[in-house]
Amino acid sequence: MTDQGNRCNEEFEADITRFVQEDYLPVNKMAKDFGVNAQTIRRSIVMSIS
Repeated sequence: MTDQGNRCNEEFEADITRFVQEDYLPVNKMAKDFGVNAQTIRRSIVMSIS
């Protein structure tokens, strides 16, 4: 079995987070468009705020 954790690098997560926060794009739409889990984006947003 292979480990699939951490498929997104920090720069990629930062870009998606910026799109959601600055452009007010829906998390679910961004997750679908970029092929990542919506919870990954939400976690990135919380981490960027704190």
